[in-house]
Amino acid sequence: MGRPDEAQPELEVTDNKICQVTTANQARKWPLKGKFVASKLSVKYAMLHKISYGVQEHVHAGLFQNVIHKVMASDMTRFDQLNLIEEKRLIAMCHGQLYQQRMKTAFDRKVRPRMFREGDLVLKKILSFKPDSRGKWTSKYEGPYVVKRAFSGGALILTTIDGEELTRPVNTDAVNKYFA
Repeated sequence: MGRPDEAQPELEVTDNKICQVTTANQARKWPLKGKFVASKLSVKYAMLHKISYGVQEHVHAGLFQNVIHKVMASDMTRFDQLNLIEEKRLIAMCHGQLYQQRMKTAFDRKVRPRMFREGDLVLKKILSFKPDSRGKWTSKYEGPYVVKRAFSGGALILTTIDGEELTRPVNTDAVNKYFA
């Protein structure tokens, strides 16, 4: 191996870091003792902290300026790409909201309101989870019950046919009309 200043080092820059420093005859020039290895530090970091490199990193000022220019250009393209990603994310979010709105209107068109009046006969869904010996053949509804009072929020106060009032109000989701 010759002296470090015999050959002009070449510099390859990828991903804001100096990846490989080789000489014209491809012989590796190791840094001097106590100096940092350029392949492990970014160019920006080296510039900000004015780190001095060993023999391996002796580069002419013009070449170093070229490297800095390439790094800044890659930073600008990365910034533009991030802005583009943000725009695409907003567009996708808007499309998602429009899709949800279309699905809601399509569903709401098919929904038929269930109105209960006082005196209607209804079947109440059995909501207990007690095991039954009949298994899946157990009845899902009990009743019939008579609607004593219907509230606007969907709550119903039910009574049995004998006139006994149930202790708790029931939601209209747990009730079906009974047609006798």
